[in-house]
Amino acid sequence: DFKFVFAMSSASSSSSESASGACDYASVAKQLGITEFQAKVYEILCNVPPGAVTTYKAIATALAAAPQAVGQALRRNPYAPHIPCHRVVKTDTGIGGFSGATDWDSDELVRKRRLLSEEGVEFSASDRRLKGKLHVIDSFDTTSLRPLPVDEIIAKKQLAPEAC
Repeated sequence: DFKFVFAMSSASSSSSESASGACDYASVAKQLGITEFQAKVYEILCNVPPGAVTTYKAIATALAAAPQAVGQALRRNPYAPHIPCHRVVKTDTGIGGFSGATDWDSDELVRKRRLLSEEGVEFSASDRRLKGKLHVIDSFDTTSLRPLPVDEIIAKKQLAPEAC
């Protein structure tokens, strides 16, 4: 099983981890201006490396939530692409949505395809599904995830706010 752990700065880990090492979602949510549920979804996303994708269902299963709730959290991601919501696709390997858009030719989905293409992930224009060999992460061990890199995310948004 492939596992990826997002590298965190020591400042980030100390600001978002409790004494037990578990993520303090309330603190992370407050620092980032998001909900605790969004913090949990985004934490999982930060464990999906470039060139791989996951599904709404896989994230929902890991959080015991509905895939639609995951979709709404992704739609409201104020830190894209730093928190890589573009790496989430439908279970049938269709592209899904992006920034609330679902039309294949919308500016948002053109951007999602471009971001994924830059990471080596391609879609077939004919059936609008993933094509070629691809790593799809379909389950997460939530006990091994690292907390969100809060300081790094905030710094990236300050450096490139137009990307978010």
